[in-house]
Amino acid sequence: MNRPLFSIVFLAGAGLAAFFFTWPSLQDFQFLQLEKRSKAKEFENREEYFANLTSLERQLKDFGPELARLDYALPEDTSLPSLYQLLQEVAAGSGVVLKSISAQVAKGPLRLGDEASDSLKTITLEVKVAGPYESFKQFLQSAQNAWRLLSIDSVAFVSPPSTLRLRSGLGASSSFEVSFRMQAYSY
Repeated sequence: MNRPLFSIVFLAGAGLAAFFFTWPSLQDFQFLQLEKRSKAKEFENREEYFANLTSLERQLKDFGPELARLDYALPEDTSLPSLYQLLQEVAAGSGVVLKSISAQVAKGPLRLGDEASDSLKTITLEVKVAGPYESFKQFLQSAQNAWRLLSIDSVAFVSPPSTLRLRSGLGASSSFEVSFRMQAYSY
């Protein structure tokens, strides 16, 4: 056989053998490089995530007093006596007479935004008060601003106004009996 032809065939065979034996290793190497970049990006994202959590924790510490008020507004127990006392204080402070209170406690699910909460308890209150119209307005405002989270669902006039004459003869004032349906919440 001819020596140059043998050299060409040998070099071509060696080149093909090197190609077929190194190609899978090259593919593995490229795959590992891609995986390394992917893991590095994931690591960066996790570092950023934990840095954001640390930042949020610092911000939450700044809102400590406000969050404490929220815990106070949404207590862990239903505590109906304290709720009744709150309504009595609001009624007395606004100048209406508290005639009756009834309550019914229901446990979740309650829709808050996009999430359902099974642990949130809803306390439905039926409250009847009597007094002048200005005092009702003050009662509504005081109930909205109370330390406990109260929402007023409905207001209904139970009795027509009765005209009361003042003993001093200075004029007349109208007295109404109004029924409120309210809701309070607890965990």
